Amino acid sequence: MNDRVEAFILRAQSGQWMVEVWRDGRPVECTAGLETELDAVEEASSLAEQYDGLEFVITQGRERPTP
Repeated sequence: MNDRVEAFILRAQSGQWMVEVWRDGRPVECTAGLETELDAVEEASSLAEQYDGLEFVITQGRERPTP
């Protein structure tokens, strides 16, 4: 059975963007300090090469996943 792997694109309080990758409800990787939402989408796309079956989760940039 494959793990569930999700990429969350979030906006930090600083106004910068980040990508958090979660596997089965636990954070496994984070890339922060991205200038724009597009930068975050591009980063998430590049991370998809490392995670088989990575699902993108649309969060409107605000909601943080809960374990």
